[in-house]
Amino acid sequence: MNIHAAAAYAAHLMTAGSTAGHGVHSPLMFSFITEVIGGSADKHIMDEVRSLRREMLTDSRVVRVTDLGAGSTVMDDEERSIRRIASAAALPAREAGLLSGIAASLDSILERVPGQQVCGPQATSPPAKIRNATGKPAGDTQVPDQPGNDLRAARPRDAGQPDNRSIILELGTSLGISTLALALGAPQKKIVTVEGCPELAAIARENLRRHGAANTEVLNMEFSQALAHLKKTGTKTEMAFIDGNHRGKALTEYANTIMRMGEEMIIVADDIRINRDMHKAWQTLATFSFATASLETFRLGMLFCLQNLTPGHYRIRY
Repeated sequence: MNIHAAAAYAAHLMTAGSTAGHGVHSPLMFSFITEVIGGSADKHIMDEVRSLRREMLTDSRVVRVTDLGAGSTVMDDEERSIRRIASAAALPAREAGLLSGIAASLDSILERVPGQQVCGPQATSPPAKIRNATGKPAGDTQVPDQPGNDLRAARPRDAGQPDNRSIILELGTSLGISTLALALGAPQKKIVTVEGCPELAAIARENLRRHGAANTEVLNMEFSQALAHLKKTGTKTEMAFIDGNHRGKALTEYANTIMRMGEEMIIVADDIRINRDMHKAWQTLATFSFATASLETFRLGMLFCLQNLTPGHYRIRY
C-alpha cells in the first residue's frame, strides 16, 4: 500500500459508517447496505471463485502482457507469470463476493413493484427487501418479508422470446476471477467483459468455460473501442464494473459513456483510492447530477443511477 492509499484508508475509517445502515433514510439504500453490503456471500459461488484463484496462483505459465492502461497507447510488452498476475491484479475474494451479491440483487434493485414508490424524499414505509436471483432476500435470510414493499425477483425469459436483455459489463477481465463472480451471481444475465491483452483474454475464456460460466462473452478490445462498439450495436447496460486503466481521466470517460448506455444502472469502480488522480475522479463522479446516490467502501465506489432514488453519499466501513 502506497503512502496515499495508507492515508486514504485512515481517513476512510474515520468517516465511514457501519453496515447497520444507521442514518440512512432512503429505504432502498438501507436495504442495499444492510442486506447486500452487510450480508454474507453465497458459499457455493465463493468456493468456485476461490478454486479458480488457487489454480491461477499455482500456474507457472508465462504470458506476454499487452498493457493498454494508457488508453489507445500500447505500452511495451512485458512477460509475466500467471501466478504473479493473480497475486497482484486479481480482485480480492471479499470484494469478489460483494460484486457477486450486487449482481445477484440487480433485478430487485432495478425493478419496482408497479404503483409503489420504493424510495424517495417522501418515503416513510419500511425498507423494501432486496432479493437475489433466487427470489430470497439477499444477505440475512432471517429477515421477514414486508408485504407491499417487496421488490420483484428475476423472472425467467420465455424460450421463444428474443434475447434483448441488458447486460452486465466489465472493463478489465484479466484472468476472469471477478468475471466468474459476476456470472455465477447472475446466471440469468449476459456478462460482457473486455480485456485488452489477447493472451489474457484467451486464458480468461478457458477459465470461465471450465468453471461453468456459460453466460459470459470476452471481448479482446481496448476499453474505449469496446464501449463504442457496444453503443453502436445498441447494447444496454444495467451494471458495469470498471477495473482497469487506473487513471482519473479514463475512469471519468468510461463512466460517462456507460451512463448513456441505459436508463438506470449501477456502476462499480475498483481501486478508487489507488492514487490521487483516481480518488479525485471518483469524487467528481460521486457528485455528478445523473448519479442520484453514491456509496463507497475503501476499495470500491458505486454509483446508483436510479431515477427514484433519494440523493445521497454514503461511506461504509468495509
